[in-house]
Amino acid sequence: MRHRIWSCLLVLLLPLIISAAPFAGFAITHTPAAGSQATISQAAGGAGVKNVAEGVCFGFSASTALGGISTVTINLRDGATGAGTILQSWQYTLPAATVAPFAQCFSGLHISGTANTAMTLEGSAAVGNLMEYVTLVGYTNP
Repeated sequence: MRHRIWSCLLVLLLPLIISAAPFAGFAITHTPAAGSQATISQAAGGAGVKNVAEGVCFGFSASTALGGISTVTINLRDGATGAGTILQSWQYTLPAATVAPFAQCFSGLHISGTANTAMTLEGSAAVGNLMEYVTLVGYTNP
C-alpha cells in the first residue's frame, strides 16, 4: 500500500519537479544580404552549461544567375563561426544559373555541444548572388 501511495505522489509531483528545473530555450536566425554568409551563434552558457540543438532550418535562392557551379555547405559547429568541431553538416551543389527558393528544416536533432562553448549554424562563405538564411533552435542544459 505504501508503495502505491509513494508512486501516486511521485506522479502528481513530477510536473512540479520538471517545471522547477532551469530551462532556457533559444530560436535565432540570420538573413544577410545576397552574396553574404549566413551565420548565427548561440553564446556559451557558462561553466557546466551545454547548448543543445533541437532543430535547424536553412535555405537559399538566387534571382540572378550564380557565376559558376557552387557547392553550399551548412555546418552546425560546436564553437564560433569558422572554428570548432563540426557536429553536423549538409551539402548542396548549385548550378551556374538562377536558383529557385529552397528551404530545409530538421527537428528532433538532440545534438549536444561542449559545456561553456558557443554553438553556431553557418552557411558557406559568401557566394556571389546567392541569398541564404540559417535558423538554430534549441536550449541550454546544465
